[in-house]
Amino acid sequence: MNQVITASMPVLTCAFAICIEKNYWPNNWQILGIIPICVGVMISVYEEAHNETLGVALCACATVANALRTALSSHLLSGKLDVFSMTWYTGPVAAVVLLPVALYREFSAVSEYAVTNMGPTVGILLGGSMLALTYNIVLFLTIKTLSGVTMNVMGNIKIIFLLLMSRVVLGELAEVDVRLASGVVLTFGGFFLYSYGTFQKMKSPPAPSKAAVAEDGNVEISLDFRAPLLPSKIDMR
Repeated sequence: MNQVITASMPVLTCAFAICIEKNYWPNNWQILGIIPICVGVMISVYEEAHNETLGVALCACATVANALRTALSSHLLSGKLDVFSMTWYTGPVAAVVLLPVALYREFSAVSEYAVTNMGPTVGILLGGSMLALTYNIVLFLTIKTLSGVTMNVMGNIKIIFLLLMSRVVLGELAEVDVRLASGVVLTFGGFFLYSYGTFQKMKSPPAPSKAAVAEDGNVEISLDFRAPLLPSKIDMR
């Protein structure tokens, strides 16, 4: 159920991006592509299981919060913040939130292991920190280069690739059922529509920066008269 709820991330991120970012609005092809991508992944990963109501509610809240974080990151990265500044500001917040939980749940086990394995413990902590730093830099760079919605779309495509590759590696490709096959077809079909809409949006001409169209259809042109009309220096030779 966790993967089913998380598969809705592109739709939620798109909705938050429309509300937060002033210049973001998906075209019709992108909207038509996002929905089958999410539905296809949901169909592919769904399994019959007993789900606790509290667990489902917590997973839904986490998915909404993650989508909101992605949309806010995309909005901030489109301004003056760069990737490293974004990582610098979000790192302390994550440490403050996660450190108390880590100390409460894992401090005793880590301390017992560190008594006899100090070197590997330091290596694990430093290696994990470096991986987390690299992940955040790549994550924010992807959001800045593409968009938050596109990043989550790629995340859903990654899930389908992992499902297919696991079947290939384990030799279970012949046992693909109708549910998984239909989910894969929906996902890749939606990805084709979303990619086509993204390319169409990239080829569309940008809005003019020096002119604004008035409500009556006229064009208001702003001219800058602050430039000097005469040269600052006159050569008398």
